[in-house]
Amino acid sequence: MSTVQKRPRACDSCRKKKVRCDGPDESGGPCATCAIHSAECSYNDQLRPPRPRGYVQHLETRIANLERHLREQYSSQRDGGDQLLPANGRALTTSHVPGDQHSLGPLPASAYSKPEGMDPLSLLAEETSDSDDEFFFRTETNLGDPSHELNAEHASRFYGKSSLLAFTTRAFDDSGEVPTDTDRAHAYREEFWVTPDWLTSMLAPKPVLFEFPDVYLLWHLVDCYFNNINTIFPILHRPSFVCSIQQRLHETSQSFGAVVLLVCAIGCGFTDDPRVLQVISPDSPCTAWKLFHQANSVQKRHYLPHSLFEAQIYPLSALFLEGYSPPDKIWVVVSVGLTIMQDVGVHRKSFSSQKTIETELWKRSFWTLIVLSRSLSTLLGRPCALQDEDFDADLPLIYDDEDLDGSGLKRPPQQDRPAQMSSFVWMIKLSQILAFTLRTVYSTKRSKVLLGYVGKRWEQRVIATLTSALERWLDTVPEHLQWGSEASKRNRVFLIQSVYLRCQFHEVQFHVHRAFVFRDPPDPELSGPSVIVCKNAAKQCISIVDSVKDLLDTSLYCIGLMVKPDAYPLP
Repeated sequence: MSTVQKRPRACDSCRKKKVRCDGPDESGGPCATCAIHSAECSYNDQLRPPRPRGYVQHLETRIANLERHLREQYSSQRDGGDQLLPANGRALTTSHVPGDQHSLGPLPASAYSKPEGMDPLSLLAEETSDSDDEFFFRTETNLGDPSHELNAEHASRFYGKSSLLAFTTRAFDDSGEVPTDTDRAHAYREEFWVTPDWLTSMLAPKPVLFEFPDVYLLWHLVDCYFNNINTIFPILHRPSFVCSIQQRLHETSQSFGAVVLLVCAIGCGFTDDPRVLQVISPDSPCTAWKLFHQANSVQKRHYLPHSLFEAQIYPLSALFLEGYSPPDKIWVVVSVGLTIMQDVGVHRKSFSSQKTIETELWKRSFWTLIVLSRSLSTLLGRPCALQDEDFDADLPLIYDDEDLDGSGLKRPPQQDRPAQMSSFVWMIKLSQILAFTLRTVYSTKRSKVLLGYVGKRWEQRVIATLTSALERWLDTVPEHLQWGSEASKRNRVFLIQSVYLRCQFHEVQFHVHRAFVFRDPPDPELSGPSVIVCKNAAKQCISIVDSVKDLLDTSLYCIGLMVKPDAYPLP
């Protein structure tokens, strides 16, 4: 039996240089490395005695106790131990070190707790805290604004607390040297602060001559829109909208004219009027697309502050395209609309400090785009244009159109009459669960690690959390919006809203589970129940729509809004 030859001891010089040493030669001379470099080869340094085994065991015990203590603390913060922390207490994650995107390092324990806004259960609660935006500027046109001579209908823009405008304003306030009008006039330089005439004429919107439907057809299409789509997405305030048409504002205002055309285009999907259905030739567009094309031809003034009418064009365009176009085209329209909302500042709580009808209409358009963005992003596998942590806008007030007038809130809503607006608010809350699903189930691996969604069987815990949130949402839906309730059967509007909400509920349920249908490697414990839930959700939607399509006497356009054909790609 061969014996393992003991490795020779390294000399003092080689040990300090941390190089290989073959030890002294047989005659007691220096080692080969010291002989080559003519270095002194000695063996005088004392070797470090080995640590006793009890010391190592003591350290291992202390580490185990520390890991157990951290898990107990984490579990108590998670209300009963929804632990997504790995069992060994370690994390392999990409640390947030500027300039070093690839270095690996452990995250602090706080990194494993989900952010406040990322819990779908807490998202269902009303937000009452003030905005954390210390600086909120709604700038009116002034000498410092390049668009001073290109005044828009709603000349204001939003600048947040990270902007240079916020910094300079704070600096002036702290120094007490706020520039006066005299100082501004003295520093006025026309070559920099005045828009040239040639640029003014170039940027001025070009007038477009609209061709509206005849008066009787126009009012019919307006009724079709408000009786169907506006009950689900209340973008417009019907009394003021009708009053503006009666005043013929659509003939003088380009932006409002485009809104009227889009309303008529959407209304075409809910009528069997021969003037809408007639086709001149197989190659000619239908009436709805003719109206939409006119509205789409309005020049987009993105370099100017936007008016409310201009902002309403985007959610209306998206709703029209929902019935006719693939979702990837609509996703772009919605994303641009949300960018405009940020430019105005609708995404911040400070925007709605004044309770006016205009503020409410801005919020309704903003939340419509948010709901559409979340739904379309799920269908396309893309991130939302605006994440939950990027905005803190208030939810729309649960006030129906008759409870609002031109100056704001006319009267508190009647308690004995269910509000139609409550459907929109509960739809927003449901979309918040969908957004949380995108941030967890469908997020990138890096995002899951940063949020703490790692460890053994974290998928089952996330599914349980989302399922609990969906059940809680369903339990809190008002009675008149519950599918099959007596109130929904007696009122056509409530019937439409209950159908839409229940179909959206099953769609979110479907999206929560469809990610686990096909697993690599296969996981029967996840895929089996998920397949059952997905099939049941699809069947429930089909059954609901089939049972009401004759009662609603609606079109495939509306059914396409309730049940998206590409939302259930089951084999």
